[in-house]
Amino acid sequence: MILGINIDQGRKENIIMEFITYGCGNKFKPEKFKPIENRSNKPTGGMWGSLVGTEYGWKKWCEAEDYNLECFDTTFKFKIDGNILIIDKKEDLNELTWLKDVAFNEIIDFEIVAFKWDAIILTENGQRETRMSHPKNLYGWDCECILVLNGKSVIPT
Repeated sequence: MILGINIDQGRKENIIMEFITYGCGNKFKPEKFKPIENRSNKPTGGMWGSLVGTEYGWKKWCEAEDYNLECFDTTFKFKIDGNILIIDKKEDLNELTWLKDVAFNEIIDFEIVAFKWDAIILTENGQRETRMSHPKNLYGWDCECILVLNGKSVIPT
């Protein structure tokens, strides 16, 4: 369960949940949404956020790590209407497309994944199971979060 939604088989299609993002202004601006580009375990582009009501999201992680605290000056809430991949266990990583980087590590091919999924949600349990898994992992995804891959799926609230 994630905020009252039953998770089965690591995916949900066309569900609407409420999220919050920090440091991106006071409202969603589609013209500022940058396309996803591969970089490493985290892409450039897209938009990161936390589920509203989560126990340990981005804000609490930043406070615990004394990191980037100035980003909490601006926030806006949004919903996603589209195909959402929910990663709640290590096996859910198999829903993603992977490639090898220059050091032969497996990393997500976000540019391909964005054709199938509008967003990826990492649950607290998923974070625990995938942070150090091998050979595929989400090392660096430090807390329960959402990565929006497709700005057209964002519904400002």
